[in-house]
Amino acid sequence: LGPRAVDAANSTTLPGHVLVHVAAQWYLPGKLALLAGVRNLGDKRHVVAVTALDDVYQGQRRTAWLRLDQHY
Repeated sequence: LGPRAVDAANSTTLPGHVLVHVAAQWYLPGKLALLAGVRNLGDKRHVVAVTALDDVYQGQRRTAWLRLDQHY
């Protein structure tokens, strides 16, 4: 993601950042699939909204997930 404006006049910006998400899937007997992943693997200090000039990632914290699917 590119730089973001931090003021109403769009005259000051924070630097851009990169998000990395990782996921894997395994097929199991019985038409089952196990899926696992991590969103925002490079989790850095962040804020949900810009409130001050600071080098922070604006968005969600790192989250891990696990899912089991059954295919018919």
